[in-house]
Amino acid sequence: TTLISVIGKPGKGKYNQATYDLEGKLYETDFFFLPLLEHYHPHQFFLLGTKDSIWEEVEKLREQKPFNYQKIIIPFGVNSDEIWQIFETIVRLPLKDTNLIIDITHGFRAIPFAVFLAALYFQSVRDDVHIEDILYGNWEARDPETQVAPVVHLQSYLDMHQWIRAARRFVQYGDGDLLIQKISEHDDDNRTLKSFLTEFQRFVDNLQLTFVTQVVPQARKVLSQLNKRTKKQLLSIAPFSLIYPHVMQRLKMVEEDATEWERQWRLAKWFAQNRQYTQAIIVLREMLITFTAELLGFSITNSHIREKEVGYFHTYLVHWQNVQKLGEYGLTSGQIASLQDTIQQLIAFTNATLIDQWRHLIEAINAARNYTGHALMKGKSKNQRIDPEEQIKHILTWIQMSHEVLGELQHHQRLIKEALSTLWPEILNKAERVFVIVNEGVHPIIEDLKRQYGDQIRYEVVTKGNIDLDDEREIVARVKEILKKHHGAEVVIVPSGLPYLMTLVYNTVLQITSRHPVFLQYDREKGCYMEKILDPRKLMI
Repeated sequence: TTLISVIGKPGKGKYNQATYDLEGKLYETDFFFLPLLEHYHPHQFFLLGTKDSIWEEVEKLREQKPFNYQKIIIPFGVNSDEIWQIFETIVRLPLKDTNLIIDITHGFRAIPFAVFLAALYFQSVRDDVHIEDILYGNWEARDPETQVAPVVHLQSYLDMHQWIRAARRFVQYGDGDLLIQKISEHDDDNRTLKSFLTEFQRFVDNLQLTFVTQVVPQARKVLSQLNKRTKKQLLSIAPFSLIYPHVMQRLKMVEEDATEWERQWRLAKWFAQNRQYTQAIIVLREMLITFTAELLGFSITNSHIREKEVGYFHTYLVHWQNVQKLGEYGLTSGQIASLQDTIQQLIAFTNATLIDQWRHLIEAINAARNYTGHALMKGKSKNQRIDPEEQIKHILTWIQMSHEVLGELQHHQRLIKEALSTLWPEILNKAERVFVIVNEGVHPIIEDLKRQYGDQIRYEVVTKGNIDLDDEREIVARVKEILKKHHGAEVVIVPSGLPYLMTLVYNTVLQITSRHPVFLQYDREKGCYMEKILDPRKLMI
């Protein structure tokens, strides 16, 4: 425990004798720090005062009641430089792993403000310094009959500051951890607010991790917890009742009825307004993908559609006039002609500027997202440097521009969807997919596949349960049966069971179709399947 106290220079040369009530015990003294020394038994005691403070009275007092202290000289605080010097002197005191008690009773006018600001500094910056209390012996408010002066505990001011910090951190940055902590301190029965706080914590976590598609549903879950009893309990917390409208505004901002891409746009704008540009650019990229998927009526949560189909289309749209580039991406001359004809149709019933703006947003935001992954430091070559200030300006421009461009494109949704309906299967969906599960056992493979690729997937099971290795003929026959049933489909092999079975199925598909099937590999850390094209000779290894 550490005690910091302040003394000044009273007009009479000494302080008035007073009786102070400290936690039910009366102390008669002219120096308020004396009862504090007796009550708290601090390990170290810093006494702050100016060069003109009554230090000689302190020494006389020590002769009567010995105590140890460290004398700290501070200026009077008559200008900003001196006020800063007082603050700096306090925060540089050798404090470590301590409970701090601050006494401002005998501080002269502005000095207690500097001391209090130092307390805020310790609270906000120093994890190893805990503010146990801030005390003021209020001699002026003594009882006229008993002459007992109350001791005012100013800890509530620090609590107010914590609430202000909590509100600012959430409203501006989406960081709600401190707000949840402060609300939890007022949940007396640990039940009324438990469900609300649980869902609110999940919302904050999704927001901080930029799990774009989970933020809006989680905001709805938080709001659904605000029943009459919970809301009454929250509003009974005086500090929270003041910031409640601002918290609700942020939650409803991403929850209000709109298309998913518009909600994601609001989220990107929120991040950008508060200088969280990395998260803003991540959300903008996901917003573009969501927009195209919604525009065409596709699932916005299907990872194959988002990363493959929409991703490929965005690439082709950006380079639609560059025949050589499109050829490098594997498109045939016929496919390139179909693509260019379709884009010309889009231009005909919208305008060339709108389509060019769409292309520019896709290309620029994707590039910025890639640069952001490298801390906005390097571009394509070692000598190329990305200017962060320019990049920030671009992000703010893209946010404004994207809302206007995508909103205008949405007005033409029906025509765009019709124009792309024939292009899509020819260029992107060259073949339907069939997921071939090698061996179905206890693990819920089908549920995992549907969670990742959507409920409408086509799948077949080759074998079930324990298989005798002598059943090779039957296994090959079953694979042939599947390939015949789904002729022309892209085969995706889902590994399960013995490695030998996977090799057998893989080789059979390769021999019959003359094409390497897609091979899934489950990534336990990411909780999803990764797609690979494997050399069958390596499967056994």
